[in-house]
Amino acid sequence: KAMTDGWPHVRTVFYAHEVATMRRIVEGHPGHDTMFYNVLERAMAKGKFVEDVFGLQAPFFKHALVSASRFCDAILCVGDHVLNEMKFLAADFADQRLALVYNGVPAYEVSAADVAQSKGRLQDYTETLLEYRPDHVFSHVTRMALSKGLWRDLKVLWHLERRFRETGETGVYFLLSSELGAPRKGHEILDMEDRYAWPVAHREGYPDLSGGEADFYVHMQKFNACARQIKVIFVNQFGWSTGACGQKMPEDMDFLDIRKGADLEFGQSIYEPFGIAQLEPLSFGGLCVITNVCGCAGFVERVTGGKDVPNILVADYTMLPDGEATLDNALSIGSAERDKAEECEAHRVASEVLDRLPRNEEAHERLITDGYGLARQMSWER
Repeated sequence: KAMTDGWPHVRTVFYAHEVATMRRIVEGHPGHDTMFYNVLERAMAKGKFVEDVFGLQAPFFKHALVSASRFCDAILCVGDHVLNEMKFLAADFADQRLALVYNGVPAYEVSAADVAQSKGRLQDYTETLLEYRPDHVFSHVTRMALSKGLWRDLKVLWHLERRFRETGETGVYFLLSSELGAPRKGHEILDMEDRYAWPVAHREGYPDLSGGEADFYVHMQKFNACARQIKVIFVNQFGWSTGACGQKMPEDMDFLDIRKGADLEFGQSIYEPFGIAQLEPLSFGGLCVITNVCGCAGFVERVTGGKDVPNILVADYTMLPDGEATLDNALSIGSAERDKAEECEAHRVASEVLDRLPRNEEAHERLITDGYGLARQMSWER
């Protein structure tokens, strides 16, 4: 439009915050990221592109739009995998000007006392709801979407649960997520809280569980029925305050408390172009559990020089337990093969979490200091 209106010196840039073609394939295939990224690597090594491997994509309107970005003067990619996915679209993109331009991560400087106060509020809330005070608080603040891989959180938590039975430690996992486009009304929350102890218990249908939320709740119920040391609380609401979440929540609670007070934030996505939310607790000393397909993982690797850091744990659910696979073998990966890979990696991740959780003030303060230092190097200002 700018060109046809005769604007002088027009330059066009496409900023790829995802590659819609690839997202649809990853989400729609039962093998998810375990299949897709193994296929992408092997297909590109053979000079193949997405339609050579996955068939005609043209009827999908977003594919047509993203493919047209090759006519722009430059393409910015928000993550390393997005850059490879753009190249995988078609041969035209191989010589295209592609640049990595990561998102930023919030960096806050706080004291250990601030963090302890927030954790205390989360422990108070848990004690009010479940009548025990957890040693560890885990969280996942996210959209309710298939790409977020929420079932993987439960797999890791189940391995942690078994280990906590040996150590005697306890935990709680807060999932703050909603499938709706707007918050539930305050009086609706109070009614659910009064009638059936929301958010400990839920019921299908508005104002409570939508379809996707109900699907997760089934798995949550099974986990809570079997677990002794860790319990799951699903807060399907926007916001984190008494006004949004009811009278059981401490009056002085606000949204930053779930960021500052959580010992660990999950973000084990199957498709995640970047993933700002996964790293938001860094400044507060929270462990951040992400996957290697998250764009932010590439940013972390560049900032740290590839060295392992105690604040960030990268899970790899694309690793094949049976070793190297051909392109055809990778294409045949389905839910059974993915489940096998997930179980193996969830066990490893849980062991790493157990080793990294701080158990004294000195260890916690070190995580806060190191986390803030890392976040500063990945901040929007940087």
